[in-house]
Amino acid sequence: MKPLFNVLLFVSIALGIIACNTSAVNQNDQESQDKANAAKQKLMEIEAKTDRDIKNLQDLSKSKTTLLVLHSIKSACQIYRLSYKKNPESIHDLLHTPDGRSLLDDKKDLKDEWNRPILFEKKDKQIKVFSVGEDGKANTEDDVVSVFQL
Repeated sequence: MKPLFNVLLFVSIALGIIACNTSAVNQNDQESQDKANAAKQKLMEIEAKTDRDIKNLQDLSKSKTTLLVLHSIKSACQIYRLSYKKNPESIHDLLHTPDGRSLLDDKKDLKDEWNRPILFEKKDKQIKVFSVGEDGKANTEDDVVSVFQL
C-alpha cells in the first residue's frame, strides 16, 4: 500500500506543480498582455500628438506664407504711393493702376493659403490687409494681419 501511497503522493504533488506553473504562465501571459496593451495605448497617444504637431506646423506654414502675400501687397501699396502720389483705395487700384499696369500677380496675391480672398481696408493713411485664416471668420485668433501707414 505504501508504494501506491507514494505514487498517489507523487501524482498529487506533480499535479500541484503543474497547476502552479499553469497559473504562473497564465499570470505571465496576463502581465505580457497588460504590457502590450499599455505599449499600444502609449503608441496611440504618441501618434495622436504627432498628428496634432503636424497639423500645427502645416497651419503655421500656411500663416507664414499668407503673411508673405500680405507683405507683397504692402510693397505694392508703397510702389503705388511713390508712383502716383496718392494711396490706393482698394486692391483693385493695385491691379489696375492709372497707367494700366498691375502691381500684383492677381492669381497669387489675392488669395490666402486657405484659398480665401485677401481683404483690404483703408482708413485715412492706414491700410490693413488681412486673411480671415483657417476658420474663415474675421477678428479671431487665427487671422493673419498686416497694418501699415503710407
